[in-house]
Amino acid sequence: MSDRVGFLHNLLLDVVSDRDYIKRDIDGKPGDETCCNLAFNRICIAYGIFSFEGKMANGILETLRGGLEGWAEATEHDASVHANMGELAVVGKEYPGHGHIAVLWPDKMQHSSTFKRQVPMVANVGAENGIMRMSGAFAASKGEPTYWTYSRAKKED
Repeated sequence: MSDRVGFLHNLLLDVVSDRDYIKRDIDGKPGDETCCNLAFNRICIAYGIFSFEGKMANGILETLRGGLEGWAEATEHDASVHANMGELAVVGKEYPGHGHIAVLWPDKMQHSSTFKRQVPMVANVGAENGIMRMSGAFAASKGEPTYWTYSRAKKED
């Protein structure tokens, strides 16, 4: 395992096992809230990315769609390859009021019975926290999520 993959593995395991990100009542209103946005922001900060602080999932996805430097929309396959190199790749879906975002876990794609194809593995913080198929974090009935990859700017010598 490369250093980059090891770094990503350890970071994602720390995040999905962090009790601060367990679904719970945060705002005092009826219903529990999830913390995918907080977990995603923590992961980004570990990569030196500070563009998502204070944003909810839909706001993060809107920012990504807006063409943020270093980020590019990607195919599901390309995002999985990117993650398997230890680079940051994410999947997200906007929903009315509250979207969802997850980071791809470096691993081979696995078959999803709901999407009826191979899908990436993700480190999910949401209704259920853990490492799972993308289909465990995003319902096929709600449509396809979108993928993005992050590439650090290469410094000129």
